[in-house]
Amino acid sequence: MKKVGIFTRIDKLNNKEILYIPLNIYKKFFKRVNVILIPFSLDTKFNDIMPIVDMCDGILLPGGDDIYPLELEVVKYLYEIDKPLLGICLGMQTMGVSINGCLGHLPDLSHKSNKKYVHEIKISRDSLLYKIINKRSILVNSRHKDYIINTSLFAGATYNNIIEEVEDKSKRCFFGVQWHPEDLEDVNNEKIFDFFINSL
Repeated sequence: MKKVGIFTRIDKLNNKEILYIPLNIYKKFFKRVNVILIPFSLDTKFNDIMPIVDMCDGILLPGGDDIYPLELEVVKYLYEIDKPLLGICLGMQTMGVSINGCLGHLPDLSHKSNKKYVHEIKISRDSLLYKIINKRSILVNSRHKDYIINTSLFAGATYNNIIEEVEDKSKRCFFGVQWHPEDLEDVNNEKIFDFFINSL
């Protein structure tokens, strides 16, 4: 069975260190691949986790609040060796910033909502995302406070000039989405995880 490494930040709960992974992300991989948690903190060095990254067939970068320098290093490394990578929300932003990108802060909370579906994204016909989903637009959720201003990666989907997906079609599987597909039980978002798993 293939191995997917999921980056998991070390956090504290009731004065104890914990590893947190959203249950819905774990459910997408349950019984399909072996999930390997890759714990890290601000003090973690790339060489500390490199052996774990190397043993995985693909990596998932989940959402979060702030980009850590370690994550930028990992994305560049995975890009160079062409190992499958799927980024979600902050994970996508990390990918964009890693490949000659810049991050901006949204002026309001219009992109941060607990609703299941928040807005519609427009998908480019030239994108990998279009190849995966085969639709020019879909409804997505939205829970982010920052956005990618620019990047050398191809922007395969947008909403009101905000980049909603980044990719590099020259790679086996190198793409990220701004929304949280793990929380949307629909065929469009299932196809995203299917593509990632099939690329391993």
